[in-house]
Formats: sequence, C-alpha cells, structure tokens
Amino acid sequence: MMKPTAEFFATLGQYVYKYVDEEGTILYVGKGNGDRCLSHLKSKQYKIEHCSIVARNLEQFEDKKDWQSFLLESYLIATESPEHNSVSGHYKECFVMSSLSSLFSDFESGQYDNFESLPQWYIENYETFKGRIREIKINSTTTF
Repeated sequence: MMKPTAEFFATLGQYVYKYVDEEGTILYVGKGNGDRCLSHLKSKQYKIEHCSIVARNLEQFEDKKDWQSFLLESYLIATESPEHNSVSGHYKECFVMSSLSSLFSDFESGQYDNFESLPQWYIENYETFKGRIREIKINSTTTF
C-alpha cells in the first residue's frame, strides 16, 4: 500500500484508530490527527495493513454541551444498533470502522485530475495560448 497523503489525512479530522493483527488481536488503540497513526509503523514495528480507522471527524462533537456522553452514546448506537432506539444515532457517519488502506483507496479514486479533460486542440497549441488566455470553461459538450 502506498503511504496516504496529507490531503487524505485532512479528510479524517480528529480520529480514533486501532491496530489489529492477523489473528484479530487488538494491539493498540489511539487517537490522532494528521498522520499520527503511522508513527507506530517504526516505533512498534506495526504493519500499515493492520491499521483501521474506528471513527473520524470527531471535532463535530466539540460544540455539544455534553459532548463526552453524546460521543459515547453515538458510538454505541452506531456500533451496536440497539433495537429500541428511535434515533439511529447522531453523526453515525463518523464511526467508519474501516481499514486505513480501504479509506485511502476510496479517497484516491474520488480525486479528479483537472488537466485530464483538456481538449486536444488546447494541448497541441499550448505554446500559442500560453499567457494569452485568461479562462477556459469546459462542460460535457462545449469548450469556451
């Protein structure tokens, strides 16, 4: 797996992660932002494939008056799906329970190359246009 980028880690916000080995033993649980979860690759000799993101974007809970209990309640509802809760859980999208590699793969596949769709005539005549065109608008059928 390629190392995730800073742009990817920015999408996680504040997160909780865990390392689980091949046998399902939980080796480590931590919280972080940025690439904090990767710091254990060298220090503890963990494999990046064993890293999972339990929850992300937890900063959303900061504005809640009783955010600690709100966070725990939301986590338990999202992970245990109690039969009689009338609300399916606030911010359940924060509790992803996904491997880091899977989340990064999804992130990469959603990236868009702004230069991929430049028309061939523009590419072929780039030196002519360079410094002379202020704006190009491209939609599905027309270029302006």
